[in-house]
Amino acid sequence: MKKKKTISLPTLNSRIRDRGGVYHLVLYWIDPYTNKQKTKSKATDIQVSEKNSFKKASKAKEEFVMEFYEKFKNHYTSKENEAEKILFLDYLKQSILRYKNRLQYRSFDSYMRNFTVIEKYFIAKNLYLHNIKPKHILDFYDYLSLERNVSNNTILHHHVLLRKVFKEAFLKKIITEDIMLHVPRPKIQKYISEVFTTDELNKFLEIIKGHKFELEFNLAIFYGLRKSEILSLKFSSIDYVDKTININSKITKNEKGELISIKKMKNDSSMRFMPLINIIKKKITERKKRIENDKKFFKNNYNKKWNDFICVDEEGKIINPDTLTRTFKRILKENDLKSLRFHDLRHSCATLLYKKGISLKDIQKYLGHSNISTTANIYSHFDDSQKEKTINTIKNSLLIKEK
Repeated sequence: MKKKKTISLPTLNSRIRDRGGVYHLVLYWIDPYTNKQKTKSKATDIQVSEKNSFKKASKAKEEFVMEFYEKFKNHYTSKENEAEKILFLDYLKQSILRYKNRLQYRSFDSYMRNFTVIEKYFIAKNLYLHNIKPKHILDFYDYLSLERNVSNNTILHHHVLLRKVFKEAFLKKIITEDIMLHVPRPKIQKYISEVFTTDELNKFLEIIKGHKFELEFNLAIFYGLRKSEILSLKFSSIDYVDKTININSKITKNEKGELISIKKMKNDSSMRFMPLINIIKKKITERKKRIENDKKFFKNNYNKKWNDFICVDEEGKIINPDTLTRTFKRILKENDLKSLRFHDLRHSCATLLYKKGISLKDIQKYLGHSNISTTANIYSHFDDSQKEKTINTIKNSLLIKEK
């Protein structure tokens, strides 16, 4: 039979006080689950002026203490019993489902995919929530690393989810300790992306001239826009008077897997105005003329859902992000260019700016990063020319001559 967990009763301090000629009883204690002081008082009908009144009040205080201990024990025992009935996997899934309305679909979907992996590992163990120890979590991380061969960055996604759920359970007093405080956060493995050099960018721009996705590729190169930002652009986002492009929405998927446009960006910094340069203005104008001709050709069969969107195909449907990615990969392969991700066009833009002397702070604003450390961590290691410039500055300052 499973041994019940012992409830540690708090140490009480008690007082008898005279309030308006009547004795009152007061208890003080430190709650073992919140570590905060609590008090409870009780009025008696014992008059201070009565004979042996203090003796009577002292007896009443003893009874009050015993009454408190009984209630405390029943209250926290029920809490413990409640926790003992909750399976870890059940609570984890219920918590994720509660987050559903507070998260974007992609984040919720990511949590559910993480749950599937966690479930596969823990289901045979049949552990209750209050039985989970740091060792169980660390063993799970070893399983991910050694058996599933996943990166630390993927393990970190699981860590963030588990940290969130156990903190919630602790704050709700379902468990008495947040065990994730004792589980080290997995170290992030920095991704070293490939980028196009200036010559390679120029070669790529020459290759895509006249291509149906020429505009989309140019937006990624000249502005460093994310794919989701490119596809959500509207003609109404273009201000031809002030010569700006308003980046204020993105394309994502809903829970049905359908593409939708939402105003909620990755962060506040992602919402920004970009300068409308002539080459982009020209290509947007060309796209608008093409769309007008497509509407005339397809008439009632033309898709009206994505009206005002710039990045649509001949039938008026929004360009699928996967189609853009596959086309980009195919162009690289057919033209013997280095293999990059579509997102690396954004990195190439930033790297070019950095090498041309644009400050990290300005690049941060240009790309819509919320934190300058993101900009620095991703792009600063590309600038080997800056290192040469630095060493030459030191060498020249010290008047050292090369032999």
